[in-house]
Amino acid sequence: MKTESLKSELCKSFSVSEAELDALYVTTPFAYEDGDNVVVFITPLPGGKYRVDDNGEAAYRLALDGIDIDRPKPQAWMSSISKRYQVEWDAEAEELSAVADTPAVVAKMAMRVAECSLQMQALSALRVERNLSTFKDDVLRVIKEIEQETQ
Repeated sequence: MKTESLKSELCKSFSVSEAELDALYVTTPFAYEDGDNVVVFITPLPGGKYRVDDNGEAAYRLALDGIDIDRPKPQAWMSSISKRYQVEWDAEAEELSAVADTPAVVAKMAMRVAECSLQMQALSALRVERNLSTFKDDVLRVIKEIEQETQ
């Protein structure tokens, strides 16, 4: 396979569309567990910079899984991605975001935000499984004990 052919095929996997107010959104070939594609939004900022974010999609999915993002382990993970990928957790907007200083860096930051959004789903493993209540069985056991004692 030739390099140009591979590059062409890889690029076809990404879809760039226009959104409101000169913003763009990029649908990536990466997918969450449910099959939905990871989407990254790119918004121009003053001074020729660009904001790249996941529009809160990762946080929304974690909330549906019952994960409290404000707990220590999720916060530690979000702190580590800031250092490693230059992707920040915007607590107010509850979304992953990065700033690209030049148009040339936008694609790189879009990939990083998409990767972090997808990686964030691993925090679902922190979900605490519910234990089944034994209340009904306990009540039945007590009633049977009383029945046997009182006949």
